[in-house]
Amino acid sequence: MSTYLDEKAIRTELADPRMREWRQEGGSLVREFEAMDFATAVRVVDRVVPETARLHRQPEIDIRGPLLRFAVRPADGGGLTAEDLELGHRIEYAIGTRSGME
Repeated sequence: MSTYLDEKAIRTELADPRMREWRQEGGSLVREFEAMDFATAVRVVDRVVPETARLHRQPEIDIRGPLLRFAVRPADGGGLTAEDLELGHRIEYAIGTRSGME
């Protein structure tokens, strides 16, 4: 079982420039992204899926035309974990806002 992060640890992670587009919304991490068009949005999701599968996680993904909304909810309904934040990092990588996994 993963250890839940406290609020200070979550704020520190979200202050990282690589996670600047993410915010905490209730007990979830949320990120919105606007692609050039709907087809590009779908291609972004195609790149996100393998990254999330590597972590055995399934974020909520909402597609509305070129707009994407990702929500990472705790797997067990408890608090956010380091794995949840890692999923956020992998989504950033997959959508192309990061040049590589550091």
